[in-house]
Amino acid sequence: MVSRIGKEIEISPVELGSQIGKRVKINLASGSPDPKKIPVKEISEAYMDVLNEIGHKALFYPGAGGQEELIKAIDDKFLPLLGVTRRKNEKIVVTSGAQHAMELLGKYFLENDTIAVENPTFIETFNALRLRSSVVLPISLDSNGINVDELETLLKAIKSQDSSYADCLEAWQDCLKANDKEIITKKEFDKFWVSNYLRFDTCSKQDKQQSQKKCSVSGFE
Repeated sequence: MVSRIGKEIEISPVELGSQIGKRVKINLASGSPDPKKIPVKEISEAYMDVLNEIGHKALFYPGAGGQEELIKAIDDKFLPLLGVTRRKNEKIVVTSGAQHAMELLGKYFLENDTIAVENPTFIETFNALRLRSSVVLPISLDSNGINVDELETLLKAIKSQDSSYADCLEAWQDCLKANDKEIITKKEFDKFWVSNYLRFDTCSKQDKQQSQKKCSVSGFE
């Protein structure tokens, strides 16, 4: 069941423009490339190369994780370009687009959870996630994208695990007061709290190997 707030989340201006564009003679919200610019000859040659190399296998659906040859090419050539190292037990999954990827993430990681999305949001991604969530909370946008300060405050409010390490920061604030030190603002404290919560209360031993990426606020920025 999606919350009332979740139902009120706005669609992105791009999607709104596309909807309006369907009702006008000239749609400037989206379009197709100039047919003269499409490299038909090169595409045809690429298809023939694939058919000659792997034959009828190219005409059938691959397994659920994607075509083996494509996965191997990603592993051998594309991941090194990105500077990504695949760990021993990790697997590469090829999806049929971004929405399919988001649906899989929702299926494996959400079970009536609370989720937060940027507002306005991309409605196709939102739909894939809200089907497996119980409450949806909107996070406003600023000139840099999602409002990280607002997200930090929200994460503190909806914590899902024990937060002993982060909660002990309250005593740290009391210590500052006792020693007549300047008290940090609520905004600064919330960021500090979330940083400690992610780093010490929720970060697994495996994720600590990439703590800057997986166990810090910078992962949301």
